[in-house]
Amino acid sequence: MTVIAFRQGILSADSGVSDDIIICGAKQKVVRRKDGALAAAAGDIHSIDSFFRWFQANFKRGQPEILSDDFDAIVVRPDGSVTFYNQHLVPAQMDGEYFALGTGGDVALGAMAHGASAIDAVRAGIKHTTNCRGPIQALRLDGKVVDFGPKGRG
Repeated sequence: MTVIAFRQGILSADSGVSDDIIICGAKQKVVRRKDGALAAAAGDIHSIDSFFRWFQANFKRGQPEILSDDFDAIVVRPDGSVTFYNQHLVPAQMDGEYFALGTGGDVALGAMAHGASAIDAVRAGIKHTTNCRGPIQALRLDGKVVDFGPKGRG
């Protein structure tokens, strides 16, 4: 169960890991590649790890096996271009001011439609979606340190 949001150069996600009704721990769901590209993924932890290894290899080794039907990922390149990937790893270029995905994606998208930052959109997803939990993770496309604001990482 995940909530991921991207807006104004910030890619943010929750960190909770669960197995239906069991809370299992936390996981890094947002990563940076050496060239500055960012990625975030939702789905089972094995699929997320497999996708991140493929992303870190700049998609140059064989496509990973994605185990979950509910897998989704977003890649933001240094030029700001955004690509979504589904469980079949089919890339879809996206245009827009902001994006959200995962179980809490609808809540996050609604929050951003009303002016929320990517971090506040993830906060909304955590607050209003079952099994999405903090701490919140976020990376800036420009590489600067993320300011989580007065509420911290949630």
